[in-house]
Amino acid sequence: MLKCYFGVWKRVDQTELLDQLQEEDFAVLRKPLESGRQGPNNLGSKLLLAAFLQTLTFFVTYVVVADQSYYPFKKYIFIIHLIITCFNHIIYYLFNIKNI
Repeated sequence: MLKCYFGVWKRVDQTELLDQLQEEDFAVLRKPLESGRQGPNNLGSKLLLAAFLQTLTFFVTYVVVADQSYYPFKKYIFIIHLIITCFNHIIYYLFNIKNI
């Protein structure tokens, strides 16, 4: 990686950059967890929205756009994408269930 020091380019190893990081540099990552914005309850509702958006994307991709495609393996891609989408929906709904 190249870094410019006062107009002179110098090659810098990435481990040198990582060694310069302090604990305070990562303090900003704790704020969303402490405020509850990224808690399990909020992420569950966001995954429910993601399930709807993924279904919409799947529909638009294969009903609107891929219908006119001449790609030879369109059917196999559709089946694999459908399986992945169904698996994701199962995971989304499992994470959306509240703890008893």
